[in-house]
Amino acid sequence: MKHTFSFVLLLSGLLCLPLPAQTVEIVLIENDALSSPRTLVLSEWVINGGLDTLFNAGLIATNQRPVAGTRDDFLSVKPSFETLEASIDYLFIVFAQYQNDQVTKLARLDWRIMQVRSREVIKEGSLAAAAAAGVSAEAVEKACTQSGIVLIQAGLPALGL
Repeated sequence: MKHTFSFVLLLSGLLCLPLPAQTVEIVLIENDALSSPRTLVLSEWVINGGLDTLFNAGLIATNQRPVAGTRDDFLSVKPSFETLEASIDYLFIVFAQYQNDQVTKLARLDWRIMQVRSREVIKEGSLAAAAAAGVSAEAVEKACTQSGIVLIQAGLPALGL
């Protein structure tokens, strides 16, 4: 009985300790040559797929609103004051390139993962966007969501997951 009480007391003490959680912020820059209200919506779908994947991996995730920019803007992203104040551990920086055929659709995603405190890029890559099953808005949005999922899955090993 004495050992059981000691064990329960020790266990309850351990449960009170704060456990550190990794926090990731998604920053998406879309190619300003094709930036439009439609690409903004598609970029939000990419982010939604990414956030869902991060949450499912047990991470705390947040995002900034997508912005128009160039590849140079993508390469020069640094943690903002707000990011530093929010104790974000990693930035997942994405450059979304769109193409405009019959409909505007996502073509390619370049990405970098930056450790916020050190500003070190720990992994980067590029991937072709998931192909839409049709030209409807729903099909294109679903492909963007899938692209966000695949994008984050490609980067998770760099975070130790």
